[in-house]
Amino acid sequence: MSEEFGKWLNSPEGEASIKKFHEELEQAELFKERIDTKLHNYLSTLTDDELSILVDKFVIWEDKQQSLLWDRGIDGCSLLFSRLAGMAERFGVELPEQNEMFYDHGYDYRGYQFKTYYGQGTFTSLSKGDERYL
Repeated sequence: MSEEFGKWLNSPEGEASIKKFHEELEQAELFKERIDTKLHNYLSTLTDDELSILVDKFVIWEDKQQSLLWDRGIDGCSLLFSRLAGMAERFGVELPEQNEMFYDHGYDYRGYQFKTYYGQGTFTSLSKGDERYL
């Protein structure tokens, strides 16, 4: 760390900037929690059959979104899929250790498994039983 940067960090301006940054991170986390809770509350009202229909529709939509991202040079998922995985982490059941290459963690939410893998990149899969959706 440069000496000038260290001085700036310890200045009132630097301390105020760091405080503002931490407040913004806290607000972002609260926002994610609210979205996860709303998703969970809505999905909790659905029967298993209704949830299955919704997941089937979502997978078609998500596949198109990922293709659009890929065409733009972005390897990733939609914000909605990211929040669904976050909701599963918050309200689901943690999966036991998996004997899969690059597996890091996973959660089961109403029979759907969200599994995250780390390698040269990161991705989260969605499956139910032996059927992998994403």
